[in-house]
Amino acid sequence: MGDKLSEEDVRDIVHNPVYPGLGPFPKIISDEKWIEANAVAIEREGKEEYLRKLLEVLGETFGGTVESSEEPV
Repeated sequence: MGDKLSEEDVRDIVHNPVYPGLGPFPKIISDEKWIEANAVAIEREGKEEYLRKLLEVLGETFGGTVESSEEPV
């Protein structure tokens, strides 16, 4: 009963923009709380790592793929 969330699971939840009601998803957290949680995540993870994870979560949520970290030509 009750699988525990991993650190990665919690990061995915924090990064996921559907929780404040983005797209067709119901709002289950206020914009202010989501922004506050993500501001902390940015401080802890650093801007670039945070943005990479956000792109990954967006791809998982809305479909699509995340390109490599290489610069486009």
